[in-house]
Amino acid sequence: MHARALVAVFSFEIFLERGTIIINGLLTTSGSYDKEVLSVAKNRAPSPAATWTKHEERTYTINACWKREVKTFLDAVEKGSEIAVGNLQDALILMRLIDRIYAQR
Repeated sequence: MHARALVAVFSFEIFLERGTIIINGLLTTSGSYDKEVLSVAKNRAPSPAATWTKHEERTYTINACWKREVKTFLDAVEKGSEIAVGNLQDALILMRLIDRIYAQR
């Protein structure tokens, strides 16, 4: 009998008319999703005969997004700074989009 370790997998794939964006792995404090790798490839032929060229890959080893988000929030509270991304207007736009998506079901 052989023991096998369970491996958590995270993959987010976006296929577009002119290329793909793929994120494999997810930086977490537990390290259970492996390293985070962003792959971008441009499509050189129209669908459905798509062929991918000019593949670029970037590996992320440090997760600083929470630190940036907390700093932005604290600056808004303490200094009255505006929140440029992820503000209430962005949330409202997102919720309206989600409502439209569910309405089409």
